[in-house]
Amino acid sequence: MKEKLVAYREMIAALRPVYTATGDGTDIILLNGDVLHDGRRIRSVRQALARAYAVDLVAARQYYRQLLGQANAIPLPLSAKLILCPTKMRRPRCPGDFTLGYVSYRQVEGVEDCCEGEYRSRMLLRNGVILFSLNRVSSLKKQLALARFVEGHYLEMQGLAARRSPYAPATREEFVLLETKLDLLLQRMGFN
Repeated sequence: MKEKLVAYREMIAALRPVYTATGDGTDIILLNGDVLHDGRRIRSVRQALARAYAVDLVAARQYYRQLLGQANAIPLPLSAKLILCPTKMRRPRCPGDFTLGYVSYRQVEGVEDCCEGEYRSRMLLRNGVILFSLNRVSSLKKQLALARFVEGHYLEMQGLAARRSPYAPATREEFVLLETKLDLLLQRMGFN
């Protein structure tokens, strides 16, 4: 599967951690809805995908942590078309099991409440695939707003997007991002 990952890197819609009979693995969900199974853990798949895009994950996570002012669940830009937005997709069975999965921010069509088992929400992807999450809808929406912000910043840094005028009216995403940042600040200060 290692060779295939490079071939499919432009077609990835989501990475989902799964338990199999042989252990921990990853489902790679493609833009067309096909699901490929990789026997490696999701961290290894994420690292291999970053290598395929020549991205230093450690440096990227450190940079975006500082930019967003939060330590965990950082959206990761691998390319202009692939911004991986983290979401909690399973409960760990063993210590050290990774619970986060990643969805391509641009592939999320909708988010809604869900009451199936332990899941709190679900995401509908453009390809029709439904991904379940342990996060609340409000948390998912905030994560998607952060991913949108990261995408905009990444495109500007790469010279792929024109800078907006400072006098242009704010967008809805910018208001959601501002609300998210205020919530994080209030949590750090102990008000939530």
